Amino acid sequence: MSEVKVDTISERTAAGGVTIDGVLVKDGVATFQTAAGSPLVFEGATADAFETTFAITDPTADRTITFPDSSFTVPTSGGTIQQVVQLYKTDTETQAGGGAGTFYDISGYTLAITPIKAGSKILVDINPVIGNTYYGGAVDVQGDIDGAGYAAIGAPDTAGSRTKSWIGSTYIGADGTRCQSFSQKFLWSPSYSLTDVLTVKCRWSATSLSTIMLNRSYTGTDTDGYFVATSSITLWEIN
Repeated sequence: MSEVKVDTISERTAAGGVTIDGVLVKDGVATFQTAAGSPLVFEGATADAFETTFAITDPTADRTITFPDSSFTVPTSGGTIQQVVQLYKTDTETQAGGGAGTFYDISGYTLAITPIKAGSKILVDINPVIGNTYYGGAVDVQGDIDGAGYAAIGAPDTAGSRTKSWIGSTYIGADGTRCQSFSQKFLWSPSYSLTDVLTVKCRWSATSLSTIMLNRSYTGTDTDGYFVATSSITLWEIN
């Protein structure tokens, strides 16, 4: 076994740097050239058969990982956000009541996500803005897994003849000038394959005595005393 003891190893030329078996140290930056399947390995305080390995995927472009100026522990359990997609609906829509419990699709109020990790949950976050006449209306949410068919998600327990919904709106404003935001969230745990597309859509319902509006007040008078708004769906993949 050979041993070299020195205080300083300096580069021969100012621009050359120093290379030690695949490790280039230049201008205070250490660049590790690893062979395929040969990541960084740390032995730890005990020289035994167990090491901590940093697996490095061969990059196809320059990548940067930034660490905060603070102490932290790398999480090893779930709860990391993998991706977020959002639908932002800016147009208005009107639906006359078809009777209690009769739901209709809301045009364009549908959003899809393709999970990138197995076993993820999808946080479904909806925020419809509704105006209505007397007796109000309701909004429910359905999910589809790769075209297998829509089914209710996050529905309440059976409650006799009462209409199930995510959101039930009351009559908003005696003069019909206002609309109101209704927000609700549900952590959906679908069973899927990584090639599956998960689709979420909102539907709404009004009694036969009511009419409901999306993104506007019931009365559509074109003055600054009457309101229009926006609605959204946001899907968060969490693993």
